[in-house]
Order: sequence, then structure tokens, then C-alpha cells
Amino acid sequence: MSIVYQVQQSGMFVKSIGQFVPFDTSQAEAFGEIKVMLPSSRNQFDLSDEFICQTLVMELEDFTEEDYLLLMGTPRAMAAAAAIAADNTDGMVQVLNWDKHTKRYVVSVLEV
Repeated sequence: MSIVYQVQQSGMFVKSIGQFVPFDTSQAEAFGEIKVMLPSSRNQFDLSDEFICQTLVMELEDFTEEDYLLLMGTPRAMAAAAAIAADNTDGMVQVLNWDKHTKRYVVSVLEV
């Protein structure tokens, strides 16, 4: 079974309830089990480059051409995840993109 590797837990802080509310990514489950690799952060610089890279290398260790990346989070983390995933698959990475018109995820295949 394929795995959907979500780069970072993403959402928004809702002042009225005083809580972080994650974005609903449940539709991505149609492509496989969702695995969130990095925690959320209020500021894109809360997580160090070293922490991001070390965590993603470990989390993407078993990434294959059958798996998907769900690019959510800070740009640094998304770039690192794509590079690490591509390294594991000789350059082929399937990415899930949210189509706001059809309200579903669409697959793009990146070959780098």
C-alpha cells in the first residue's frame, strides 16, 4: 500500500478558541495512509535546518516510486523533502496537489 508523506502538519491558529486547527487532508487518504513528518510551527524558522533535514531523511528512508508527497509546510521543509524523496527514487516523485475547483487532490509526477 502506498504512503502519503505529508511534509509538515499545517493549519491555522483560531483566536476564538485559542487553538491550532490542522487543515483537513483526509481526502489524501484515497492515495494511501498519511504520515505527517514534521510538527506544526507558528513561525517558519521555529525548526532548524538541521532538525528538518535529519528528520526528513529518517522519515523518508522507505519512500518509493509508489508513494506520494503532500507538500505542506515551510518552503525549506518542502524543498528538502522533495530532494530527499527524489534521491530515494532515482528522480521520480509523485506529488499531490489540491485542486480548489474540483476540491480533490490531483497527482503530478515530477522527474528530476
